[in-house]
Amino acid sequence: MAGNSQLMEVLAGAAEAEFAATGISAAKIETIAVRAKVSRQFIYKRFGDKRALYQFVRTRVESRMLRALSTNKAVNASPIEALSQFVERWYAVFEQEPVLCGMFSDQIIHGTNVFVRNEAHFAQFAEIHASLSGMLDAARRDGATEQTWDGKTFLMMVASLVIGAVSERSPAAMVDGDWIGRFVRRALAGRPDIARHPVGPVPNNGDAHGQRTSATVTRILDAAERSLSADGMEGMSIRNVARMAEVSPQLVYHYFSSKQDLMNEVHDRQIQRCVRAFDGIDFEGLPVLDGLRSHLAIFWSFLCTRTAAVDFATGYRHFRSGREPGGVAIRAARHKLLTRLENVLARGREEGLIHPDMTALRFTNLAGAVMVPAAAFAGSTDGPRVYLPLNVGRDEVIGFLLSGAMTDPGTCLPIRAEEKAALASAI
Repeated sequence: MAGNSQLMEVLAGAAEAEFAATGISAAKIETIAVRAKVSRQFIYKRFGDKRALYQFVRTRVESRMLRALSTNKAVNASPIEALSQFVERWYAVFEQEPVLCGMFSDQIIHGTNVFVRNEAHFAQFAEIHASLSGMLDAARRDGATEQTWDGKTFLMMVASLVIGAVSERSPAAMVDGDWIGRFVRRALAGRPDIARHPVGPVPNNGDAHGQRTSATVTRILDAAERSLSADGMEGMSIRNVARMAEVSPQLVYHYFSSKQDLMNEVHDRQIQRCVRAFDGIDFEGLPVLDGLRSHLAIFWSFLCTRTAAVDFATGYRHFRSGREPGGVAIRAARHKLLTRLENVLARGREEGLIHPDMTALRFTNLAGAVMVPAAAFAGSTDGPRVYLPLNVGRDEVIGFLLSGAMTDPGTCLPIRAEEKAALASAI
């Protein structure tokens, strides 16, 4: 019996490593079997299929996370201090459990296809929501915050921010638990109406394509996006794309040398669409906060209407599926947009309105970390796949990001030397 228990521990560890690295779509039973030094038949006999193994691993990891969150609770701390300490514990848990980032991403990409709610864990999350709501109510009574968030909304935004930070590998954009704690304290000190000023209409500039613009190519790319949304990045196949586009697989290969080539083209298409969404919007000419509101509102609108964009952003951030924008024109357009945003932030820093370490690259990464999951589940309600609220609105997300980006003299700490070097090369 002891030997069997040890074998299951080894198998669980191998499966966690595989799911953390690739997500459920790309995870291979063969790789897990090799890592665990067992046969594929052993795994299939014990679990039946990959999804059941995934659920087994998820239950284990969630149990460890919930145990960690229940320890070292704040004692004799003010409500704001207690909330800050919760954020720091949440960051520490995800930093120690990278598989959690991947599983959260799988929930965004696949939803109910891979996620079955554990009722005992759901009850524990409900207790966490209630505890956070109590802290926020106490902070409001003390006059320490005017934000109207409840515990669920607060947890969703903090969880997304932490997961994005843990997953991000760019030195110029990376932040740690202490930095996130200060960001959240500034967000709590912000005004609840900061995002509710008019930002103007968000344009629809249509689609943008790469160099291959024939009607057939467009149909293939549209089909690839639908397949991506239905099957996930690694689950997408040339055969399925061809069937959806009503062409032969050979014709797909005529235009795209491989599945990766097709994925790259779809990825570039999303980047082009995102950049084009900002065309014609003079957010640089607006006052700093109005310009940032406008920028975030456009990004939110883009994400809410582009399922494939959400899936690509999630997959790239956590599993490095796809790749960075590859074409010269795309890199130039992205750099131009970052430069425009940096101009607004630089004015804000000069005016003492924006925190001195908030660059365009960092602001964009933070916005993506919080907005992508919120947009993915916009309008959803508590159902079988939901632990976090996932129906946070645009104004709540924008308010959280804007408040956290602003200067707060009480938490404005000096930038470390190594941060200065990374920030200098960010733009």
